[in-house]
Amino acid sequence: MKTYYNILTTIKNQLLQDNDCNSVTEGSIWEIDLDKQTLAPLSHIQVNNATRQNNTYVFNITVYCMDIVDKNPKLTTDKFRGNDNEQDVLNTQLAVGARLMELMERGDLRTENFALDGEPQFESFTERFENFWAGWAVTFNVQVPNEMTVCDNVLPPSDCADATYRITDLDGNTLYTGNIASGGSLVQEIQSSNVSNSNNSFSVDVLSEQDLELSDVTFNVTNSEDTELSTATVPAQENKTIELPDVDNVDSDGSTVPTPSGVPFVCTQAVASIGMKPLKTGWTTPQFANDDGVLQRGRDVDFFTLESNNAFGNTNRFTDELGGQAYFNDTVLDWSTFENGEVLGYYRVLETGIPNDIFNAQPYTRGGFSDWFVSNINELNNIQYWQSAAQRLDYTPFNINSKFLFSSTALNTNYVWEVWTYGNSTGGRIYVLSTNRETLLSRYFTLTELGL
Repeated sequence: MKTYYNILTTIKNQLLQDNDCNSVTEGSIWEIDLDKQTLAPLSHIQVNNATRQNNTYVFNITVYCMDIVDKNPKLTTDKFRGNDNEQDVLNTQLAVGARLMELMERGDLRTENFALDGEPQFESFTERFENFWAGWAVTFNVQVPNEMTVCDNVLPPSDCADATYRITDLDGNTLYTGNIASGGSLVQEIQSSNVSNSNNSFSVDVLSEQDLELSDVTFNVTNSEDTELSTATVPAQENKTIELPDVDNVDSDGSTVPTPSGVPFVCTQAVASIGMKPLKTGWTTPQFANDDGVLQRGRDVDFFTLESNNAFGNTNRFTDELGGQAYFNDTVLDWSTFENGEVLGYYRVLETGIPNDIFNAQPYTRGGFSDWFVSNINELNNIQYWQSAAQRLDYTPFNINSKFLFSSTALNTNYVWEVWTYGNSTGGRIYVLSTNRETLLSRYFTLTELGL
């Protein structure tokens, strides 16, 4: 038990930190400054008595805070202050005692389990002891913990029960439990932790309370011939995208086509130039043994079907610019005209007005493309379907049942050629430019414009 030593040492150390205290002694009141060599100002600690209260002790202590009074041999006329510094001594030493009480009540000493019990008493004294000391006797009760247990005494071992212990992780899970004999000790070894991956190709033991930094992972991507395509170093547990280089594939026309790795390469079918063989008329109704309805000479399977695939990979003669037959932008491609990478296209919405005005407004922007011009006489005749003699442009995708369409083929500044789109008369005639008429616009499309 060190309670008595602790309280004396603690109060002494605190007093010596005060600027108005140079010495600290301890003992009965009769032991103060007996050797007359003490360095003033002085504080003297006297323990009067102690009381045990359950788990604490209450000490009654008197601390004498004092200093020597200097006498001036000269007479003074100041009856209030006198001819010495007694009032100064009482003032400074009261402050020493008051600061000690504050620290016990609310300061550092309170934190260290030294607490005032009740109200301290301050009693002044003057010209006391042999050296004319003056100051204050501060009497107070201080409460401290009782550090003694039954096991501090010499008792039979059976009187002190074994201690129990429980070791948990940060989540509160119990890892180890056990008993420690009274007065004994125990070293509990905490097992290392094992860190591994899902297939145990990586495994390592980590000491308790130690850190582990996982090594970076290196990925090598190869093809079936073990040729390295790409490599990357990735921190453990981090996601990373590895970009593989494109593969250069050769298309059917001999051009090099970069293809992203892992994406199947689709070779565009070679599209042969059509040549100069005339188109079939589309007439399928025979009247004589060897007329057009029987022989059906000319290019393509029939009026609407090609002999070979177009650039979109189907045999449709007419498509839109996406290769289908929806015609959302009213653009019609006639693949029977394809040659040297170009195909003739029509804008199927009729332009109406006086030809002079329409000619002067060229070129037009229609369906998302520019450079549309009035079709010439051959371009208009190219799409007439003679099997429908009464309505030669009244078929999908055109569905035109207008009587005349003027062309850009001009006889002179006053006349152009025009075609009839229905009826049993001839397919063309000269037209005067001065009155309103209708026409079709056309332009040539390249495969690049079509994304092919």
